[in-house]
Amino acid sequence: MQEATQAPLTFAFLDAQIEALPEGPVSTLRSPRWIRPWTFVGLAGIALGLLPSLLILWIEPRHWMVLLARGGLVIALIGFAPGFVRSLWTLLREVRRHREGLIQQFCNDPVISCSGATF
Repeated sequence: MQEATQAPLTFAFLDAQIEALPEGPVSTLRSPRWIRPWTFVGLAGIALGLLPSLLILWIEPRHWMVLLARGGLVIALIGFAPGFVRSLWTLLREVRRHREGLIQQFCNDPVISCSGATF
């Protein structure tokens, strides 16, 4: 009797089921808007840190060039730190909860309830 209530297994049915699958946790990998300004600060720090290597071509090396390169390195580290920390946090969270994410992504069959599923 259960076979009469189920849809026939055809390629069209399977294709519709595949199309109905959610895209997955792609939104987790998108960089939030608040990280963009910090990234630009990091890029400015890289430019500032590399500037002395270009100035050496025209100006005799001085001690202030070393300080400028060190300052650029510090600014670059500060600028890229929020994005790096967020990437580490996202990686750890996804590794820790990967099974839950996969269950949410692939369990969209209306006949089977996945709320209590254990794998």
